[in-house]
Amino acid sequence: MAEEQNLHDEKRDGTEHTQPKAETVTGVDRELLNPPEHDPYAVLADADADAAADVEADDVASPAEDLPVDESAPSSTASAARVTTAGGSTMARRVRRARRARRGQKAVARRRNIVGAITHTLGALAAVGVVAGTTWALGWVQFPEYHAEAETMEIAPAPGVQQRVCPGALQQLGLASDAEQALPVGSAEVTIASSIDDYSTVELGENDTDPVNVEVPGEVDGESTMLSASQSLAVATSDTMGLSVTTCTQPAATQWLAAGATTLGHTLALDVINPGQSEARVNFEVYGIDGVVVPGLPEVVIEPGSREVMSLAGIAPNATAFAVKVTSTGAPVSAFLHETITDTLTPKGSDLVGATALPSTQQSLPGIFVYGRPDADATTLAEIGTTLRILNPNDEIVTGTLTAYDLNGEAVYSEDLELASYRVVELPFAEVPEGEYTITLDADQPVLMTGRVSPLDGNEFAWIPSSSSLVGDELVPVPEGPSPRLSVFNPTADAREVEVNGATVSIEPLSTYQADVSGGSTVSLGSAEGLTAALHYAAAGELASAPVRPGNADAEPIRIVK
Repeated sequence: MAEEQNLHDEKRDGTEHTQPKAETVTGVDRELLNPPEHDPYAVLADADADAAADVEADDVASPAEDLPVDESAPSSTASAARVTTAGGSTMARRVRRARRARRGQKAVARRRNIVGAITHTLGALAAVGVVAGTTWALGWVQFPEYHAEAETMEIAPAPGVQQRVCPGALQQLGLASDAEQALPVGSAEVTIASSIDDYSTVELGENDTDPVNVEVPGEVDGESTMLSASQSLAVATSDTMGLSVTTCTQPAATQWLAAGATTLGHTLALDVINPGQSEARVNFEVYGIDGVVVPGLPEVVIEPGSREVMSLAGIAPNATAFAVKVTSTGAPVSAFLHETITDTLTPKGSDLVGATALPSTQQSLPGIFVYGRPDADATTLAEIGTTLRILNPNDEIVTGTLTAYDLNGEAVYSEDLELASYRVVELPFAEVPEGEYTITLDADQPVLMTGRVSPLDGNEFAWIPSSSSLVGDELVPVPEGPSPRLSVFNPTADAREVEVNGATVSIEPLSTYQADVSGGSTVSLGSAEGLTAALHYAAAGELASAPVRPGNADAEPIRIVK
């Protein structure tokens, strides 16, 4: 009733309200209903433009009143039919227009791709032409030459405190009920050479048989100091005899020792001393004639101001040759080897040996005495005569040349060697007449070399570590002992003028200068950089040798290239 009343009121007002006609679209892809995106760079072809114009004309020329309508249908049905038919025609025109627009866009894209390809090709050809033309032109141009030379400079590091550790008494195995326990034998006498008087001496223990540490500042009043120390030890008891002269060494993180054996009658102890203020963690690599000794020595921790003495017979009994690398972290250490020989109950000598020169392509033994052997051609090991111990610490085979020079610099013997990796070589040497020589080894990779001498009676022996190159002015302490002799070798190709105790001497290339010196004295060497030197002692039942070490190698300038 309300609806009829409202309709009646509307008619009474003379107006008629009609409901809006909603378009009904079915079965059409909704994407096609959206107008295509406008491309501001698109240019339609003539055919595409005509097609677009036809579409617009169709949109204008199809009013809804021109469509056929069933007049007999009720008014509501006729309205619905009119709306549905008009909407379907409009949608179809939009679909056609969208498809035509898409075809136009694809054509434009194809044209753009073709134009881009042509442009890139022309650009590449132009670039090739420019490069070719430039190359041709530069071939005719003369450019100025410029040579740059590397600039070298020397930096002098600030030298730290210098230390020299002397090992003290001989540490001998086999004297206690415990075969691994070493007991001190004898008392060493230390000789010190220093450029200043106020050096300090600290005993690392409570007994006079314990090690001694000598210290001086590395620099005083802007001048680098020099410090060297050596000790001598003569023993003559029912169990031990012999003379040892040992260079006191600067504590180091890495050092090598090459001496001793553990065959019948031999005892060999490795002695590691920590003179510092913090503990040292020390590791070892041991080499023999068959290569690396496995298992080797275990890692040890050495407390400040103490030492550790170990028997090498425990890891390699009945070994004829040894070389040991000592590596320390936490604090630098000084290492030594103590060897004694006994024939049944008769002592046959002893020696206390310090570190040898670090691996190098050039090694030398200045002024070593070559003893004759009963059979000069014998290749078997023997306790008498002169023997060379060589180690190749590299992963590959090393070739080298062994040469013996007489004191005048003439090469009286030369031999090429091929050294297997990690194997210690014991080389009996009696290829020259008995006498004093300097023996050198030149190799294509760094190697080690030491020497051993023993007279024909076999009642004493001495190890000779190879000598490090000197760095300038040096002070050489000469410990007490019989007939000390100083040997200075010139390995260079030029004659050298050297001052020995203030007197100028000339040393020809590859020659060895020798001088008798006094025990307990100090010998000064001037302008000795690049030379090598050693001290030798000899008497009945007493043999000893020791290399001369630089007095302050850490203070030497370092040359760098920038």
